Amino acid sequence: MGRLVTSQRAISFTWGAMVLGLLLIPMLWLSLELSRYARAAGEVQKIADLAALAAARKADVLAWQQQTVKVFGPGALPEGRQIAAENSSYLGQFGIHPGVQRITLNNAQQVVRVTVAADVTPLFPALPGGGRILITREGFAQFAWR
Repeated sequence: MGRLVTSQRAISFTWGAMVLGLLLIPMLWLSLELSRYARAAGEVQKIADLAALAAARKADVLAWQQQTVKVFGPGALPEGRQIAAENSSYLGQFGIHPGVQRITLNNAQQVVRVTVAADVTPLFPALPGGGRILITREGFAQFAWR
């Protein structure tokens, strides 16, 4: 037993196991947290894209034909918010509800731009510092009438 404790092989193995444990456990934790953030960011992006498509559907065709100016019809923002509520299945499990912050229309480029934000702090309860984690994404939809 005495030879085993003092052998260089046993000491090297012990140090190697401790170093690997000290490196691998934080790396595993970090990879899990980053994958959770990536999934949340992907869902917020999906919601932004869907809300942009919904807002593009709400463009007022009659006003565009009469004045050649594209404007939203009534209900563009409420429909965008409804789309956000219906499509946040992953974030909804944690009580996180992404919100449509802004819907803008660029007449020159015929593009609808929707900004969606979600406070995903409840996904990371063990995060030190206690700060807020806010994910903001923009969705775009181009529209044209023929």
